[in-house]
Amino acid sequence: MPRPKKEKPNRSDGRFEVKIVVGHRYDGKAEKKSFYSTLSKEDAHKKANAWLNSTSFDDKVVFSDFAQEWLKKYKEGKVRDNTYQNTYVPAVNTLNDYFGMRRMSAITPMDVETFFGSMRDKSKSKLSKLKITLNAIFKAARKNKIVYDDSPASDVVIHSTQDPKATRAYTQEQRDLVFKAAFEARKLAPILLLVFALRRSELLALDWDRDFDFDEKVLHVQKSLAMTKGIPAIEKPKTKNSIRDLPFDDLMTNLLMSFRAHGLVFPDSNGSLANPDSWAKNSYYKIMRDICEPLGIPILRPHEMRHTCATLMYGRTNNIFLVSRYLGHANVDVTAKIYVHDTVEMMRKELRL
Repeated sequence: MPRPKKEKPNRSDGRFEVKIVVGHRYDGKAEKKSFYSTLSKEDAHKKANAWLNSTSFDDKVVFSDFAQEWLKKYKEGKVRDNTYQNTYVPAVNTLNDYFGMRRMSAITPMDVETFFGSMRDKSKSKLSKLKITLNAIFKAARKNKIVYDDSPASDVVIHSTQDPKATRAYTQEQRDLVFKAAFEARKLAPILLLVFALRRSELLALDWDRDFDFDEKVLHVQKSLAMTKGIPAIEKPKTKNSIRDLPFDDLMTNLLMSFRAHGLVFPDSNGSLANPDSWAKNSYYKIMRDICEPLGIPILRPHEMRHTCATLMYGRTNNIFLVSRYLGHANVDVTAKIYVHDTVEMMRKELRL
């Protein structure tokens, strides 16, 4: 009896390939996975069967169901309430609006490309948050055997057609004019923002009795205000670098002591912790209008006041490490990304080019 012919590899690279159905796309087409062997097709089949026996994927789970479950199990109560409500919930809602009842296993990189293409008019920041959230959802889905492959968003490059909102900063002359006007009008908020470069959450957590050491002329930044279920609350800063001591001089000592009271520096009208948005609208911007409009100087957002302080400090010292420490950034790379672009002009000035 003649020996049966040896089976030839079905791939040009000399390997045997076996494909099995592992799911179905939203249009009903089969989703397949390949298994390979250099020995035989039977060996490739064994690998496929072993994979099937060790893996049980549920390709019927729809995106909206799993995304909501992910939100509750992986994020609620595990991140700050403000981050949960203002970052993750809106991101999941936006993703659900598009992918909704699509099966998780049916969403492809091309689908994700189409989604982000439809969102190009949004800010790059928003698109980045959507991509991070989508990747996190699919990572959890893979761990929970809802999908078998990597996130379809992992290699997607996002593009935004929206012009980024430029961060403005006062010149030293403008800063001095605002400071002088604020001093004469006895308006405290912009002075603290300008001089100490505090985050709004840090500013609204300040307590006269706890945070100011007038003997040593030091401001202890050690608390932060966060919104928890719509209610302001005091908590520890997000990172250990945010806890820092900032010096102030004799002039600022005298000014601060003239305002000094007990308890919160910036309470709401009831003497309680202020809502950051309400404080900005009802206090900060009113004060800034009174000071800046007569001077013909633009009104900067609270974060731009912090940016002003850091920019001018970097201009005086050219010391990115000092600026980073002063701002309470998590690491110097964050500071460098924002402020090192000024170095070329500083070099030009110093080298007289």
